[in-house]
Amino acid sequence: MNIIAQPSAASVRLDNQSANRRMTIGLGGGVALEWYDWNVYGVMAAFLSPHFFPSDDPTTSLLAGLAVYGAGFCARPLGAALLGPVADRISHKRVMMISVTAMAVCSLLISLLPTYRDIGVTAAVALLIMRLIQGLATGAEAGVANAIAIELAPPGKEGRYLGLIGGTFIQLGNLGSSLVAFLVSASVAPEAMREWAWRVPFAVGGVLGLLIIYLRTSVPETLIHRAG
Repeated sequence: MNIIAQPSAASVRLDNQSANRRMTIGLGGGVALEWYDWNVYGVMAAFLSPHFFPSDDPTTSLLAGLAVYGAGFCARPLGAALLGPVADRISHKRVMMISVTAMAVCSLLISLLPTYRDIGVTAAVALLIMRLIQGLATGAEAGVANAIAIELAPPGKEGRYLGLIGGTFIQLGNLGSSLVAFLVSASVAPEAMREWAWRVPFAVGGVLGLLIIYLRTSVPETLIHRAG
């Protein structure tokens, strides 16, 4: 079996401090954005549920919205199982780019999505599809990002980089979603929050995704292609 001209994991480790910083921001920023986009739905569920699952009982409406949140969790292990092997066969970096792009685009679409009042049950179906896609993307991101963090970490610092990518940046994303939601709710009247301002945190995630996609272009490919 011959190895096609691709650097090994050891040869692509980033020993330059500036390169390390760019890689960490690009890789970790994408992880943070993924979890921001994932968590912001749960934070905004009480506000968005009446727009997509209207009911005379507010609790019923909220439970329907949270059921969509739960459906995304069901898609996460499927995303890891399907896209993890694809990343190993094709490209770690490419799958990560697809993943973060899917998260950002879906968040942006949710921020613009017509409600039940506009298009009926189609609105709820579209919201469910967006969340399933985000579940698949988050499941794929988790394993691939951790693998790249270990492969690119300077020798002897693998645990530190894995902790940053698999721990610190995830919590930054969760914290960021709560912080943005708090700032938006504190900046507008309660009526505005219920009517339209709940869309703003989703839009923030979508716009930040454009920056993260650019930063991730600095992350090198670590996959070793083999040919028989």
